[in-house]
Amino acid sequence: MENVYFYVIPDAASRSAAFESGKIDVLPGGTVEYFDIVRLKALPNVEVSTKGWEFFGPYSFFWLNNRNALLKDAKMHQAIMHALDREQMRNIAWQGFGKVATGPFGSTVRYHTDAVTLYPHDVAQAKKLLADASYKGETLRLLPLPYLRRKLAALRGNRAPEPDAGRHQGGTGRHRCRRLEPESRQLGL
Repeated sequence: MENVYFYVIPDAASRSAAFESGKIDVLPGGTVEYFDIVRLKALPNVEVSTKGWEFFGPYSFFWLNNRNALLKDAKMHQAIMHALDREQMRNIAWQGFGKVATGPFGSTVRYHTDAVTLYPHDVAQAKKLLADASYKGETLRLLPLPYLRRKLAALRGNRAPEPDAGRHQGGTGRHRCRRLEPESRQLGL
């Protein structure tokens, strides 16, 4: 290798386009949207790796306001856990990258344990727990994290989540492996 150039490209869409055109050869984790990773990994000579995030992968989680009278009851917490389809959330928001967390520590660190109560997606169980908690349909407001708001906007149709996957032209003609490094996420709710 003769030279290494670093480019400052301020937005994710332009970084994706630069990678697709061959202007840049490496995209570190978190630099493009996950729906672009799905598209870009189909390009020739592209390798996708989640290596490097083994110790610390970003977490996404809810904070519940336990000062709220509704949320003081542990049955409400359990009902919320059963109501959420965290596998589907992972698949939609992060295009299947990452794991659904089972606790506060990622599955790759030494403090992780499998000895925890699991809450599988079960709407019937969630409804039973809500009834047991004397929930009467009061409104609960959720404020998603900023990057989740972007994902939710995409899901509502404000932005196409998957651009045309068959649209690769040009490139540099170089025959080397180009690398995408998506973050390994943990979704803990």
